[in-house]
Amino acid sequence: MKANLNPIGIGSVPFNDVNYAIDVILKNFSEIPYWPQLPKLNNYENMYIQFSEGLPGRVIDIEKGIIYVDTSKANLIEEIQEFYENSFSEEKIEYFKISEKYAKGLYEFKKRKIKAEVVKGHVTGPVSFGLTVTDENKKSIIYNNEFKDIITTLISKKAKWQEKFLNEDEIKKIIIFFDEPYMVSYGSAFFNLPENEIIEIFNLCFNEIEGISGIHCCGNTDWSLIFKTSVKLINFDAFGYLDNFLLYTKQIKEFLKNGKFLAWGFVPTDDEKINQITVDDLKNLFDKALNTLLKAGLEKELILENSFITPSCGTGVMKPENAEKVFELTKRLSYELKENYKLI
Repeated sequence: MKANLNPIGIGSVPFNDVNYAIDVILKNFSEIPYWPQLPKLNNYENMYIQFSEGLPGRVIDIEKGIIYVDTSKANLIEEIQEFYENSFSEEKIEYFKISEKYAKGLYEFKKRKIKAEVVKGHVTGPVSFGLTVTDENKKSIIYNNEFKDIITTLISKKAKWQEKFLNEDEIKKIIIFFDEPYMVSYGSAFFNLPENEIIEIFNLCFNEIEGISGIHCCGNTDWSLIFKTSVKLINFDAFGYLDNFLLYTKQIKEFLKNGKFLAWGFVPTDDEKINQITVDDLKNLFDKALNTLLKAGLEKELILENSFITPSCGTGVMKPENAEKVFELTKRLSYELKENYKLI
């Protein structure tokens, strides 16, 4: 598969109408459509609650949007046993399904029977999930060794189920993003998991995907860690952190030469900035990135064929009219770059 600077969207959108959300996505991301997460619709669509079905010890308050794990729950052992019994069998993948109540956009997207060669899905990544969801004592559940394994299994199976759900006709290429906003905290006092454990957690998730596994981090992180994983696509905030990412030219070069992909998040997802930036500003940013990689010894054809264009993050907290500007600018930037580099 060639990326050829095609546009890809990030999951969350600020709309309450699921059909309108899908219409907007299909208008702007027809090459690689994706299902919308709708956090403003209800708290089932909260990025942590949304992927929590089947989690042993789970306690949720939908009205308040609260989720935690009660490790003192009376029947916790039985719930854990049931969880693992279902995780060991490929035939029991439905145990890890995402119900329609938790993801209206996913099911409506499926009903559309969209004719596309490539389709994108997404889950909350295991590290961000495990750092955000706590136990009854407000301690991040990822620091509980038993639940670190449970969270990793839960997210990996949710992703695997989703890939199967989106490709029941077995004719599409599926991209699954693992959204990891809290990787920006790696190396801080807040985040004290060792590198080897993080890589192991990620690889257990990425390796469940038959298509293209991707990671989305909407800030700066230690990209050397990400390059050490088995992920096939890296999506990052190229608008805010391009210079930081380009410090890793050696790793980028090896990554692309291995047939993997970069998804450059050039389009800002900020209500103020989206009304100030122009497509020419963003084309200049891309040219800066391209020239840096060319100087590092990469071939232009390889860079272009293995690069997507995306927003810098999801648009779930934006004003709806500004979110649509993000989508339109992403589409336009992709088209004009493809035209400039004779990919259309």
